[in-house]
Amino acid sequence: TFSFLPTPSFAELRARILGPSDIFIKSGSEITMVCVIQQGPHELGTVFWYKGNTLVEPVAQENDIHSGDRGRITIETDWTDALTSRLKIKRAVQGDTGNYTCVPTMARSASVYAHVISGEHPAAMQHNAAPNTIGHRMVQRSMCILLLLHLATLLYLLSDRCCSRRSVGPRNILQRPVASHRSARSIAPLDRCEARVFPTDPS
Repeated sequence: TFSFLPTPSFAELRARILGPSDIFIKSGSEITMVCVIQQGPHELGTVFWYKGNTLVEPVAQENDIHSGDRGRITIETDWTDALTSRLKIKRAVQGDTGNYTCVPTMARSASVYAHVISGEHPAAMQHNAAPNTIGHRMVQRSMCILLLLHLATLLYLLSDRCCSRRSVGPRNILQRPVASHRSARSIAPLDRCEARVFPTDPS
């Protein structure tokens, strides 16, 4: 007889790269990407890093051998409470810009895009390094637009009210009742405009 042992499902396991999905690094600085997979009841295997479709491997420069440096690109993997893999790139250059993917053998992958920017204060780094600041600016702009619309509405209502007052004045003068069969002396004193509009009967 054959017995089928339950096969562990890895669909629920997913790698996670700490930090934002886009990182901005000044040229010459060090890039550190940390991939974490929470430990499960089974072996998690190991982790591979890819830049695009190319496998990332530790790289040493010519002067690294003489200086005792471990290498410009290093990968460190730890198996503790979670499976943690660190990809470090020293002295980053613009050629290091690209999409980096953490690919575990027993979990779903995760990606991050690294932007290496030259210059002391790159505008793109300042623009994207603080997403909360961007959201705050958008809220401020929206409030300014709403305030301008509110002021425009108030100005429109005030101008419309002034025009209505001017149009009501002459109508009241024209529609003022005139007593019939009375002399001009018995009528209440009128101003010159009213006298011209409503002349009395001389007889």
